[in-house]
Amino acid sequence: MGQALKKFTVGVLCAGGLLWASGPLGCASPSSVTGFDEPDPQARFRAIRESAREGDREDVDELIESLASDDPAERMLAIRSLERLTGETMGFDHAASPESRRQAVERWAEWYRSSGMKR
Repeated sequence: MGQALKKFTVGVLCAGGLLWASGPLGCASPSSVTGFDEPDPQARFRAIRESAREGDREDVDELIESLASDDPAERMLAIRSLERLTGETMGFDHAASPESRRQAVERWAEWYRSSGMKR
């Protein structure tokens, strides 16, 4: 196979997320990226779901920050994860008015500060 065709094939495989590992090519499947600070909403959603699934209370501060997201889906996932981890919602409603959400986020922040859960 010619060198140009090899490069094209690897590029197509990489862009399609079909490579099995990042290896020396530096290509990772987009569906494997996870993180609260990622620009891709799906990566943030995965991070939120993983925290709840794993019972990771160390991520509570990140989940509280996610309550302030502009994305209602992210807010909904975050409050459900917090509820699963803590048993509380602090009256947060992902679809409430911005002012109502802001007040609930303040209650979460105060709870977090007083709970001694800081990292």
